[in-house]
Amino acid sequence: MLGYKFELKNVELAKLSEEDLPNVARFDCGEDEINHFLKDEALEEQDGGLNVTVLLYYGERNHRWNMFRNFIYKKHIAKLKLIGFYSICADAILLTEEERDDIPYAVAPALKIARLGVDKSEQGRWFGVFMIEYVKREAKRLRNELGIRFVTLDAYLNNVEYYKRFGFVINERNKRKNIISMRARF
Repeated sequence: MLGYKFELKNVELAKLSEEDLPNVARFDCGEDEINHFLKDEALEEQDGGLNVTVLLYYGERNHRWNMFRNFIYKKHIAKLKLIGFYSICADAILLTEEERDDIPYAVAPALKIARLGVDKSEQGRWFGVFMIEYVKREAKRLRNELGIRFVTLDAYLNNVEYYKRFGFVINERNKRKNIISMRARF
């Protein structure tokens, strides 16, 4: 997707680890529930095999470090700013007869964006767009290794229109009161 308001070369994605916790403690996306998840639940849930949380760091860096990422990685990350994160897990969604198209089953496999947040000081620069598009590309890549037909997420009512801009539609069989289940086909 074109139009990012940042330099892609300065983005570093890293799986959440204990060494990231000082940066995580300073993170604030403006949503208490999302902040609580990242700070208090994400690592434990990841260790329990429930999801994987990926942190988006941003900043100027010495690009030669990438070759030695495993050796000096955490020292390198300390110089970057934690901008956002996403947490993903396996999912399955119920589809109505009309929603199935060419899918012969009522339940379809998916990769779920379980949580996503961008630090409020960096919102509006398209980091969230980047993470959504990145997860969709990863799902497409993973489709060659396991069955995935959709990327799903649960949206707060005030975010439904935002996600529609990226091809997400409401799952008719999974409606709830304050959270809307959505899917994007790829």
